[in-house]
Amino acid sequence: MRRRIEIVAFERERMVRRAISMNCPLCLSGSELLTTAQAAAVAQVNTASVYRWLAEGKAHGVKTAGGRYRICRKSLLRE
Repeated sequence: MRRRIEIVAFERERMVRRAISMNCPLCLSGSELLTTAQAAAVAQVNTASVYRWLAEGKAHGVKTAGGRYRICRKSLLRE
């Protein structure tokens, strides 16, 4: 008796998320508003560092209605 084995592979569809380009409501500059993961990638740190910077005032951003942060890209790059 021979068994027939069928392997089916599904490829996941990737969603590309882009940063929101608008004026930062805090510094009023035309800057991208990044998610915490995107901000961490830009600054080459982990997301916990980005949350700490927000709490310490080293970076700024806005909190969305859903409770997530959008960080001003220029606040990450200033020295």
